[in-house]
Formats: sequence, C-alpha cells, structure tokens
Amino acid sequence: INGVKCVIKDISEDGALVLVKGKCVKGMRAKLQFEIAGKEIVMFVKAIRFTYSTSQKMSKIHFHCEKVREDSKNDILSYVYEIGERSPAAADIFDDALSSSLASEL
Repeated sequence: INGVKCVIKDISEDGALVLVKGKCVKGMRAKLQFEIAGKEIVMFVKAIRFTYSTSQKMSKIHFHCEKVREDSKNDILSYVYEIGERSPAAADIFDDALSSSLASEL
C-alpha cells in the first residue's frame, strides 16, 4: 500500500508504535517517512504485533526497525532523549502538528 497516512504514537531507533486505518497483517513490511527537527527520516520496518479495533476500524501496530541510516538513528535518539537541537518547545510543535494533521485524516 503506497502513501498511507498514520499517526506515530511512539518512536525509538529500533521501532515505532503507529495508528493507521484498516487491519494490519503480522509480518507486513513498510517504509515510515517522517521529519524530526526539519530532517527527513526514512525507516524500513516490519510489523511484529498489532491490535485491531473493530469499532474504530483502526490498527495499533508495533513495528520493528529493519533498516535506518546511522545519521537518522542519531536524529531519532536526539529527539527521544532531548539532546542537541531539539528543544521542548520544538517537540511540542512537532507533536501537535503531527497529531492534528494526521489524526484529522484518520
């Protein structure tokens, strides 16, 4: 499936928790593409488990990272641990913008 919008609820250098419309299949591979502090991050992932809500028709997917560039991994770690360029104000802007723009489309 190309170009599916989702909401990233949690992120780390070795995976992500994502909300998406529809039902997932265990083992599904995907490419997550997002920005952190103005830098594009591309993470190739595999679904290791998911829960499907029939009432909301949404899946909560736990992805394991299979491939990410080393500099992108460092950007993710900086975001997670609030190191370097990421300030708390910038984090709030990123989180609010991501949640509001994508949640409205789900």
